[in-house]
Amino acid sequence: MARDAGLTQKHVSNIETGKIVPRFDTLLEIAWALNLDMVLVPRDVTALVNSLVRGQSDTDALSAPEAPWFEGLIDDEGQ
Repeated sequence: MARDAGLTQKHVSNIETGKIVPRFDTLLEIAWALNLDMVLVPRDVTALVNSLVRGQSDTDALSAPEAPWFEGLIDDEGQ
């Protein structure tokens, strides 16, 4: 993974052990090397996103948050 991210194994080890705090671009390279995307999620929809990622149908988590831009993204049944 370190090689795929363009990092040395020592650098990755230092990140893992908390000896260094990686820059955002380093985190992005690591994510890409792991075939992941980094996504910023507004706090008011974190419960919804977590519920969707886990495949749960928790109706409390699926209720629309207090964010005007969010209105209409899920239907009345929480989908």
